[in-house]
Amino acid sequence: MEIFGKGLYLLFFDRVFWFAHRTHGHNHRHLLADNGHAQHQVHKVNQAHPKGGTWSKHQQWMEDAV
Repeated sequence: MEIFGKGLYLLFFDRVFWFAHRTHGHNHRHLLADNGHAQHQVHKVNQAHPKGGTWSKHQQWMEDAV
């Protein structure tokens, strides 16, 4: 049981350090602004191309929407 608890702590700290690495030290407000921009970009692409297409077309549309 003790090993299980240590494993959980190790997993928790791994996720904390991974999140800190991914955020590059940005604060909460900056992360929300970035995600909001990406969400609006996806909505613009979905509205412009409601029937979809191939993955390569989707990537091109995402670049064009910037």
